[in-house]
Amino acid sequence: MKMEKENISLSQLLTQLINFLIGSAIVVGVGGDPNVRLNDVIQNITSPGKRGVMVILTIKGDIEKGASVDNMKKASPDAIVVVDYLAILKNDELIDFLSLVNTRNYLWITNKIDRTSLSVDCTKDKYLGVRIVNTMTKSKGKLVKGRAIINLKVRAEGYLDGSQCKQDLTQVNTFREFGKLTEKKIKRNLEETIRMLQKDEADIFGIGELINRQDHKNFKRIEKNWDQYFKDAIVNVDVNVKLRRSGIRTKSLLTEKK
Repeated sequence: MKMEKENISLSQLLTQLINFLIGSAIVVGVGGDPNVRLNDVIQNITSPGKRGVMVILTIKGDIEKGASVDNMKKASPDAIVVVDYLAILKNDELIDFLSLVNTRNYLWITNKIDRTSLSVDCTKDKYLGVRIVNTMTKSKGKLVKGRAIINLKVRAEGYLDGSQCKQDLTQVNTFREFGKLTEKKIKRNLEETIRMLQKDEADIFGIGELINRQDHKNFKRIEKNWDQYFKDAIVNVDVNVKLRRSGIRTKSLLTEKK
């Protein structure tokens, strides 16, 4: 059988690739893949110590024109599939959504993030760019006097991607200072996401499962009321970031202004 050949311009291939990357906003913008499969959803719905998430797909553009096979042959398709949010499920009901930033925090807490970029404020209106290239999160949970205690330990390495700040990048102390600012930024972001999910009484992190494995006997006593225990849980987030020197200018242009 002779296959029919079709000529596609280089610009069409490049544009479709760009559209694909834009559509996969979670992977590109966040730095990780939620990797949610149908089996995961079913398991989370039936698990007493974890709630589920699902990727939300939306269609950007003209739906009717996008349904055509010719749509994907165009340099600029009339419609593309966009993946940029996660849905929070409680039992089999949709209760809330995770924004792109909260999705990154979810991936960070569950140790599923690969690499990501952060914008960290060093003053009120000045920022520095940090590229995280290696990170690991360890989670521990326990019950103390009838209350859940959750301990998260985040370790990360990264490099400076850019800076509007006036600090001298030739000084080691500058990197230590920027590292501390990055730690505070990550800690604040993770805590905000956790508080949001505690308000929803939705443990999508699997902390309940963790406590069940580590303290099965006590968890069985509260299993049916885990959502309330998660809501009232004490969460401790410890972040340590090591910033390595980068290839950008060792001195900011701002420091050279007279």
